[in-house]
Amino acid sequence: MTARTTDHPLDSIVLGGIVTVRDRLLELQAQGRTIYRLESGDPSFSIPDHVSEAIQKALRSGLALAVLLLVVCAVPARAQEAIYIVRHAERASDDPQSLLSAEGHTRAARLGEMLRDAGITAVFVTEYERTVQTAQPAVTRLGLTPIVNKADDTPGLVAKVRALGPSARVLIAGHSDTVPKILAALGCATPVTIAKGEFDNLFIVMPGQAPGAPPLVLRLRY
Repeated sequence: MTARTTDHPLDSIVLGGIVTVRDRLLELQAQGRTIYRLESGDPSFSIPDHVSEAIQKALRSGLALAVLLLVVCAVPARAQEAIYIVRHAERASDDPQSLLSAEGHTRAARLGEMLRDAGITAVFVTEYERTVQTAQPAVTRLGLTPIVNKADDTPGLVAKVRALGPSARVLIAGHSDTVPKILAALGCATPVTIAKGEFDNLFIVMPGQAPGAPPLVLRLRY
């Protein structure tokens, strides 16, 4: 079995809002509350308070108007793990210890903004400061301390991620030559290459729909 990889423009995908709605519905379902299926159009019944609460919470968190077309229904109570993987943003030079350029800092800020509602619980960087700079806006927003893992230790990184548990949501900032190795170690059998001047990839690895199923890998641009 191999992972499915989907390449999709980021502007048509909401990273955090849908997770916000889904998490709240799982929480309510665990409390024994009934979850109704809602689609676009006016329902023929009064919307229960707990459903309205979930929708309003999503809207307050910044979810786009598309939430009004979202199908809201009971979903399996399984972990909602997601691993977000990026290469560091644009660097100032080709020096091995190069920091981010002004453009790179702008991209890092964009990443932090996009992931603000993704529910990230841990952030991994390498010993190179440019990966720390790339993750810093997200780290600051989330109040997390980044975990440093050596760039050439992919097995160690994956072991640490797995040790966090199936419900963890992780951000990993790596390099053009390490991101493909990380994806492969996480079960993505489709070869991935990142060009020298390519800094806008955001990979999201999510568990398969059934135990033992290959992960779904989204390749987005930001």
